This record gives sequence, structure tokens and C-alpha cells, in this order.
Amino acid sequence: MFDVVVIGGGPSGATAAEDLARSGHHVALLDREGRIKPCGGAIPPRLIEDFAIPSSQIVARINTARMISPTQRKVDIPIENGFVGMVDREHFDPFLRRRSQGAGATWLTGTFLRIERDADHPTVIYRDKDSGEERRLACKVIIGADGARSKVAKSEVPNGDKIPYVIAYHEIIEAPLEGMSYDPKRCDVIYDGAISPDFYGWVFPHGKSASVGMGTGIEGVDLKKATAELRAAHGLSDCKTIRREGAPIPLRPLDCWDNGTDVVLAGDAAGVVAPSSGEGIYYAMVGGRVAATAASCCGFTASSSASPRQAAAGSVPTARPGWAAANRWAEASLATTACTRSRGTRPLAMSGNSKAWAMRPRPITPKVSGEKVLNRETSAREACWMPDQPTLNS
Repeated sequence: MFDVVVIGGGPSGATAAEDLARSGHHVALLDREGRIKPCGGAIPPRLIEDFAIPSSQIVARINTARMISPTQRKVDIPIENGFVGMVDREHFDPFLRRRSQGAGATWLTGTFLRIERDADHPTVIYRDKDSGEERRLACKVIIGADGARSKVAKSEVPNGDKIPYVIAYHEIIEAPLEGMSYDPKRCDVIYDGAISPDFYGWVFPHGKSASVGMGTGIEGVDLKKATAELRAAHGLSDCKTIRREGAPIPLRPLDCWDNGTDVVLAGDAAGVVAPSSGEGIYYAMVGGRVAATAASCCGFTASSSASPRQAAAGSVPTARPGWAAANRWAEASLATTACTRSRGTRPLAMSGNSKAWAMRPRPITPKVSGEKVLNRETSAREACWMPDQPTLNS
């Protein structure tokens, strides 16, 4: 039996699986594989530091954001004291899944079907990609990180199917030469009703490629036509198209992120994005980390079947009785649901809840040397499990 089954292997699910595995839990990561989410790919330096993203995953470093108004007025906003990194989801997501597997998670490929329960525990039913057969994963806790329009949320969480969203569409193109309308170190955000009547369009550099797209929540808008017009307006029509992708982006968090017993949501499944932009990678990864912490507070102890690497490093934390006893599922869930807004520099907020913010998972960041990530043996859960750590009610 698994301690936790994580459904969905995007940034949120892969992060949750990695943290749980590094904490010594027996965890499965279930992902459909073969799908690339349309995404601008922007990640802030805080994410790169907190989650030890190697430089090999950063395909561009952005130092300016250009806002283009409906009247075509352009305002350039420099990014002070650093840069915004750009990743390509085609490579970034598999990197995170491989890293969770290297930490000890069992990575399974298949399609989630449903959750069944007996008197003792829930069981995740999925269809194996290779065999086409239905298979079963008995577990104690489930993390639903299966994206916007989440099947887990719809079946397990009240009003989990009521989340508002826009449909995003983009085309990955070969990057043009730097010129008047394209700068490989600048992200363009276009607010133009002719492109999107209710969202925005974008041109985001990805090194040798670029993401050009738009989003809308209005039915009947031709996303491909709008994107073609956007490309034409920016002199990108002749650039070779590498691939085309579309998917929903949630607009606000769900009111409830758990079922009160054995399921908690994370990432797009919980609606955790910046509503003004739809940016969600950072929020997804922090949400995955907090969901992992919440799941680990449900009373089960770290698995005794730690990987040889973990055992050799002495990095598997043992359950601290005071912590497990003091933090019941409802309190752990509160730590998760506190991450619904942003205030100041507090990611995922926990705004208005200073105790939750003080308790946020803060793993010791490993040093990065060139392309090599060193000493990734400290987890969010280990960082949270201090002998004098207060509970949310203290």
C-alpha cells in the first residue's frame, strides 16, 4: 500500500511526489504522459532558488516586460535586481517527474479513472498506458494535481467542477532574429480586444523558440485565427511552427481544496494561479509542496522502506509524535487552503495568516554548480518537522 498517490505529474504533482519521497514516504506519481501544456513558461528567481532548478532548464532570461495597450501604446517595465527565467514545458515537466522518481517515488504512466473505498482506505483506479488494463493503487491519502477541470476535484470535492477558466492556445515557433518587434530578452503582453476580448495575447521568448498565443473564456472566439493575427502583427508569420497546444487555465481558486478525509488538491486542480495573468508554475510548485506537507500530517509515519540513497545520506526524517498528534487533517488542510491569495512578497499568500506563513515549507536549498544539482536530500517536510515547531492553533 502507498502512503500517498499523486494524480497528475505536472509541476505541482511532481513537486509533491518528490517532497514526500524524500521524506521517506511510499508514494506513487500517476501521469498520463505524452501531453505538453500550453504555457508561457515564466518562472521567477525565487522558484529557481527554492526548488533547485538547474541552469540547463532555463532556456531564456528575461529582463524586460512590455505591456501593449488596446491603443498600441507600449510600456516597457524593467525587471529589477535579476531576471525572470523561461522554461519549455516539453522538457521541464519530464525533468521534474524524473527527479521525483530519483527521490524514490514510483512513477506510473496511465489515465486516472476513479477512486474507490473500503472500510480502511481509498484505492485509485487507473488505466495503464502500455497494457490498457485497469490497475489499482491502494493508499492512505490522495493528492489531486490533475490540472484545470480536474477529475479528482469533480468527483471528490464540493463544487470541484465549478471553477471558472479560460482556454489558452499557443504556437511554439522558431525564434526570429532580434529586430524591431522581437527581443529575446523581453516578454510582450498584448491587451487588444481584436486578439482576445477578455484576456490577453503574448509573445514569450524561449531561446531558440518562442511561445505566441492568447486566451479567452468567450465561446466562439477562433483561437487559431487570433493567434495568426497576433503573429502577423509582430512580424512572426513566416517563422516555422514547431507545435500547437491548447488547454484550460483556471481563473480563481476553488473555495474548498479537500474532501475532509483523504483527498487534497494542488496546482491548477485547486485553481491556484495569478488571476490577472494566468501564471501558475510557481504557485503550482509551492502548492504541491504545501499539499505534500498537509498529506504528511495525516498521522502515518515515514515509510521504513527508504531508498538506499536516502538511507546512506541519513536524510529520512522520523515522525515526531508531537507534530503528528497536534496537526490533524483539518489543520493541515488549513495550511493548504491558506495559499489562496498573494500579498506583498508572500507567494501563495497565506496572507492574513501569519502563523501559516511562518510555517511555510522552507527546505534547505542545495547548491547548484553548473549543470549539476548537489545535495538534494532535505525536504519540505523535514524542514517543517522541528521539535519546537508550533501548530496552526498555537
